Amino acid sequence: MNDRRTMMNEPNYAQKASREKQNLYIENRQKAVLTGVINVDSFNEEEMIIETDLGMLTIKGANMHINKLSLETGDLVIDGDINICEYSEKKDIKAKGKGILSNLFK
Repeated sequence: MNDRRTMMNEPNYAQKASREKQNLYIENRQKAVLTGVINVDSFNEEEMIIETDLGMLTIKGANMHINKLSLETGDLVIDGDINICEYSEKKDIKAKGKGILSNLFK
């Protein structure tokens, strides 16, 4: 019982427990709203590689841009022409991209 209380008092425990699921909503193939986002590994107007609680998600399309990103809440909104959404395993994380910061500092 003491172990459980200790875990529940840790600041990251409640946040992690609330982010164990992931949702993807696509509106008219023009807007994607995601929850459960851990990181955006790479992005450009044609492809976004996103780490979610349930694995890697690759979204392909045209004229895509990030409208909203909050890694604290795990929310992401993408606008643009969305053509393909594909999930893969988390073990492919390092092979897919170096992260959002590497794109900003190129």
